[in-house]
Amino acid sequence: MLRLSRLLIPPLSVFSLAAPLPAQAPGPLCSAQQAKLIPLGQGQYYGSSVSLDDATVAIGAIGHSSNGSGAGSVYVHTRSGTIWTQQARLLASDGRPDDWLGFSVALSGDVVAAGAPQHDVAFGNEGAVYVHRRVGAVGTQEAKRLRPGRPIPASQFGRSVALNGDQLLIGSPEWLTGTAGAVHVYQHDGNSWVFKTALLASDGQQGHALGTSVSLDGVSALVAAPGNSAAYVFVGSGASWVQEAK
Repeated sequence: MLRLSRLLIPPLSVFSLAAPLPAQAPGPLCSAQQAKLIPLGQGQYYGSSVSLDDATVAIGAIGHSSNGSGAGSVYVHTRSGTIWTQQARLLASDGRPDDWLGFSVALSGDVVAAGAPQHDVAFGNEGAVYVHRRVGAVGTQEAKRLRPGRPIPASQFGRSVALNGDQLLIGSPEWLTGTAGAVHVYQHDGNSWVFKTALLASDGQQGHALGTSVSLDGVSALVAAPGNSAAYVFVGSGASWVQEAK
């Protein structure tokens, strides 16, 4: 299992600049900072992922250790006027060390989906996604450990998530499996999240890592395959999707 110390984050020197950039005054393309959000209590690697919907934000903290070192969590903050307040801290009911819950997060209305790509099920690092629905000021876990029909070792299911209403897309790049990666489509049927289909690239090959990142807007999904230096557009809903473009 990968440890936090082996997070694939480029060293800070990659982003160093020869000289500091001059400060810009707020203007049409430069807004003033409204707030700085920090967690109450533990929040290691707070900011691992973020999602915003209206006056609510969800922020991943993959180093949070309530369920063991690196188990992870997701913080939910809400805004009233210009004041942001922490509303909830979401944990996995079966969280374990180094699951990395919050590596990815998606927020739509009162629903938060959070990926834990290092979660172990039958093998190692298959991954899992947890969905929480807000009822009043309380976040309750609606579905735990969403999984595709066939668990795949090291698939990192949940490395990316995208949520829009009753549609949920979950990336599974499958870095080490000898496959090309996939995006799993779930739909809420009014009672639970149901697996519908998997999106695959028409020219997918080993190491393409399709599903490393994913975005969803209405009936259109944009899926990255960095191992192929490409992104794919899929159009559809439920179990019916077609690749529209590469």
